[in-house]
Amino acid sequence: MSNDRTIHLSRRHLLKAGGAAAAGGFLAPNWLLSQAVAQDPVSGGTITLVTEADWVDLEPHLNGLFAARQATQFVYENLLQLDANLQPQPCLAESFEVDDANQTFTFHLRQGVTWHDGSPFVAADVVYSLERVLNPDNAASGRTTVATIDSVTAVDDATVVITTSVPKLSLPVILGTGGPSQIIKAGSTDNGDLRNVHNGTGPFTVGEIVSGDYIRFVKNPNYWNQDLPYVDELIFKLMVEEDTRVAWIRSGQADYVDLYAEAAARLADDENVTIIESQKAYMMGTRLRVVEGPLADSRVRKALDMATDRQDMIEKARFGAAELTGFIPAGQGDWSIALDKLPAWYAARDVEGAKALLVEAGVSDLTIEIKCSRPEQVAIALVAKENWAEIGVNAEVLQMEYGAYFADLVDRNFQAIVVGQTFIADPVDYLFNHFHSTGSGNVYGFEDAEVDAKLDEARATVDSVALKAQLDEIQQMMWDRGAPYQYAYNALNIEGLRTRVQGYEPEFTAMRKAIVRSWIQE
Repeated sequence: MSNDRTIHLSRRHLLKAGGAAAAGGFLAPNWLLSQAVAQDPVSGGTITLVTEADWVDLEPHLNGLFAARQATQFVYENLLQLDANLQPQPCLAESFEVDDANQTFTFHLRQGVTWHDGSPFVAADVVYSLERVLNPDNAASGRTTVATIDSVTAVDDATVVITTSVPKLSLPVILGTGGPSQIIKAGSTDNGDLRNVHNGTGPFTVGEIVSGDYIRFVKNPNYWNQDLPYVDELIFKLMVEEDTRVAWIRSGQADYVDLYAEAAARLADDENVTIIESQKAYMMGTRLRVVEGPLADSRVRKALDMATDRQDMIEKARFGAAELTGFIPAGQGDWSIALDKLPAWYAARDVEGAKALLVEAGVSDLTIEIKCSRPEQVAIALVAKENWAEIGVNAEVLQMEYGAYFADLVDRNFQAIVVGQTFIADPVDYLFNHFHSTGSGNVYGFEDAEVDAKLDEARATVDSVALKAQLDEIQQMMWDRGAPYQYAYNALNIEGLRTRVQGYEPEFTAMRKAIVRSWIQE
């Protein structure tokens, strides 16, 4: 797809853009899209952002949905925030130091920050937030991401000391990523449900939520960065049907939409819309419950993996706008595995090899139910059904209402379920969270003592070259042992933006935080 308003960005471009980041962690005005780069940002107005995925609720720690994190980031903040180069910059903490052992981190908190209810932000809030996530009884999503934290101590109202059980060079990056490291007010869960009460320090307050429809965010007049946000309101609109998303941005009802390649091509002649193509961390794949039955046999799982036609999934689910990936998303610096180290059957499926594994496992007449919800997930499931039929496995595709689908995922009520994997700050955690026996994302019931040991070793490694070799080795182990999470691809980021919106930049994390720094130029 190509026109004067289509911008193609590689990961390299994004890294170059990150070099222009301002000292406070905010990116410089957009040199890529703005038609008015020399003009100052304009305050006021409303930006309507349309998304295809339901956030369900705005519980910052317990809701692991990526769509929820894309919404909660406007209300809650982290100690740090990531720039375009995925490097930590100041946010609720203005600075930090780390000791020589890389295990004691001292954070100096920003002064003058208030919660949306007007009360001051203090160190006790940080302690409360991280201890809530670390408490296994709370079942916080992504808990293992911060599980190496040993203690969180408030030295005084403006200073927090965090110690880790192992050297943790990546801790600042982790604390700059949303979800489990978002900060909530101390005691905020004592008298309220965070699904319904939203009291953050972020650039927007919650004005109104209509479940399954939209969220209206309102500019926080007391935000610590008085320059931001530029717009008065941000409408976060749910719209599953892509044809409707296209119609909305054509008509000007939407300012931003996420798109698939086919829909983006239909907007190529619209002079009021810019299409941005870039890399992002957004892997789609099929998760398998492995606690009992044929799927507990690694040979059966590997057979399903080997029979999968990933190129067909890329064409039918993403209209070609995706790339093959290992367990760390393609494009995440040097951490993603090289294409020539992917199994040969990734690019060219091995049907005969898959059949032989099933024979060896003594499995025949196997039926697997695949759960899915959104159209992209359905497309993947239908390709899997067709692929697995060729090796004698019957797949029954069950498309579900999103709430029921999500509940079954959380409750581990599935044989197979198509799910996405989004950005994780620490590359180790793409593997640890899913395949370590204690991983918070291990919904499969997968346990392997050797894999556990390798992942524990990787978590304690501080040399990046050694760590890269360890992660490559663990990925090969998982493919050999029949991975319970079988990735189809890493999707490319395709965004549609009305030309009146200035200052927006795409992000590898796909978080869309740049909306906070965007303004309207009529």
